[in-house]
Amino acid sequence: MNQSKPEDNPADGNRPQPLNPPPIRYDLVAMLKANSWLCRVSRIIRADTEYLGLHLITRAAFDFMSFSLYAHIDCVEAVDYSIRPPDPAILMGGRHMEFHEQHPLLENLSQVVPNTDGMETYDPPVKFGLLKMDQSYVIAGQFALRLEHWNMFKDVLGMDDRHRQQNAADLQRGLEWMESFRLPELKKFARRTVRSGE
Repeated sequence: MNQSKPEDNPADGNRPQPLNPPPIRYDLVAMLKANSWLCRVSRIIRADTEYLGLHLITRAAFDFMSFSLYAHIDCVEAVDYSIRPPDPAILMGGRHMEFHEQHPLLENLSQVVPNTDGMETYDPPVKFGLLKMDQSYVIAGQFALRLEHWNMFKDVLGMDDRHRQQNAADLQRGLEWMESFRLPELKKFARRTVRSGE
């Protein structure tokens, strides 16, 4: 029996995730400093861990448009995190995403590289920050944002041409604002460390 293919509808989160994340990266910390109302995360779909890194795929609503987007967040030099379900008592995505350079969770963080038995430290030292998404948080040295937005209004059910064009225009304005926060192409991460006694 043939089954219909799920619609690529930005109003829901039912479509399969891409094999490769979007290539364009934006400085999430700089954007949040420029606009503390930038976005709110309605849910964290997936969290992939790697050595000194965490990659999140989220559903996020941005202040420049009414539809939510698939937002990928790269957390570089991640040393602590807590991924929790959304607060069931909160509607519309809960609190806005927050970034903190000073917070009780950031006090007394070690500069020892994880999983080195205390034999390696960061050189130069890493300035860690705290990213809060509703009830979840990540502590890392860098946060980069990538967005899925190509063909996002194609074949959207219940959207006429006028609303489709308006949403596309809102998205374009948001992307133009984000352009000044664009990061260089991602290169293989190589953090310099120093072994104790050197």
